[in-house]
Amino acid sequence: MSYTVYHYLWQVRKLSDNTYPVKLVVNIDGVRKNYKTNYSYTVDDWDRLNGAKLRDLDLQEEKKHLENQIKEVKAILADIEYPTHPAFEKKYNQKRLKKNQLVRFWFLKYIADLEFRNKPISSIKLMHTVINSLELFKPNLKFQEITKNFLEDYEAWMLSKNPNARTTIGIYLTHLRVIFNYAIREGIIPRELYPFGKQTGGYVIKQTRNRKPSLNLGQIQRLISYKCDTPENEFARDMWVLLYLLNGMNVIDLCRLRYKNIDFKNHYFYYNRTKTRETKPISVLIDGGLNPVAEEIIRKYGNKDHTPENYVFPFLEKLKGKEMTMLKDEFYIKNDLIKRINLNLKPFKKKLKIDFGLTVKIARHSYASVLHYELHYPIPMVGDGLGHSGIQVTQHYLSGANTAERKKMNFDLLPQKTNKKPQNETIRKNRTS
Repeated sequence: MSYTVYHYLWQVRKLSDNTYPVKLVVNIDGVRKNYKTNYSYTVDDWDRLNGAKLRDLDLQEEKKHLENQIKEVKAILADIEYPTHPAFEKKYNQKRLKKNQLVRFWFLKYIADLEFRNKPISSIKLMHTVINSLELFKPNLKFQEITKNFLEDYEAWMLSKNPNARTTIGIYLTHLRVIFNYAIREGIIPRELYPFGKQTGGYVIKQTRNRKPSLNLGQIQRLISYKCDTPENEFARDMWVLLYLLNGMNVIDLCRLRYKNIDFKNHYFYYNRTKTRETKPISVLIDGGLNPVAEEIIRKYGNKDHTPENYVFPFLEKLKGKEMTMLKDEFYIKNDLIKRINLNLKPFKKKLKIDFGLTVKIARHSYASVLHYELHYPIPMVGDGLGHSGIQVTQHYLSGANTAERKKMNFDLLPQKTNKKPQNETIRKNRTS
């Protein structure tokens, strides 16, 4: 296994000071990768730096630094039994960056990795939100400052700003935990600094079970039967009903749905859930029967060309063929569609006489709630329809979905409509007479 290491002037992009950046090149068995350095030069200075007679003292000093960098890289490669770029990068980063304990630095490095691997823009934006929140609480935050007490103080600070922020706190600190694990894997911080975990006496991220409002079957049937005020209201209502009938489908999966996923002849549909595509070792296939109402909505709004690879709906049409390189565009198209639907669902709150706003998310909650609480399908079957990984996920999902039934249950403990007087009251009256 052979390797070469050298510098070159990258004359592709001129910097604002009219210099060009110097790249460190590592070539392992013919596979070449460039790495950033802190140096940049004009073409003339670069030629002088590499010339036979270098008299400029500043350039002489910088040339020594560049030569030492090459020696350092070669020493790292020599220490690796079977050199590869990933193995080199891990050791190189440990040596070069170990002193950098700023949490923001490692958030940004992790975000850059997500961008390089073309991960969803929603994940990237959330990472930015998390580090901004943490640094609003403690600027220039370092790993060694994050202890159990720090996390408890951060939790209290978040709750002082918003008493209903427990779910947000859980999400933010779960992502901070991801960065801790990332930094530990990269060898940047020792495992002893890890502040999470009940067994080690660390901070435990609280699980929350918020109310998950849903429509019951009667309300959904009324929703379908309503005459809508505008075409936009009708479109929003129809999209909500379709999401409900396609196993509580997420909007991104509706956007990505193709005609190959729909079998009109056998009244069947299937799709791979986008949310679990990157996080599960086995792709989660969701399928079910194509309800006649769902089929009617598809035929009403869907593209007329039913070629298998064609999108069912035109939402992502302009990205066709380049979706995986335009995830940011897809993210904004999906978000705009959600806003459009939710905005035009607002009139149905009053019509249905419900105490919550109707949104696309409630279609998924309603699918689970109707199947389990009203139609009495077992939780494992409901979970399969939702694409959940296990029964506990579905139980957690259903835990806040049947508020009305639990409210009724408490009233049933002592029925209100009765003319029968309490027995002790009757006895007391008989004694006085």
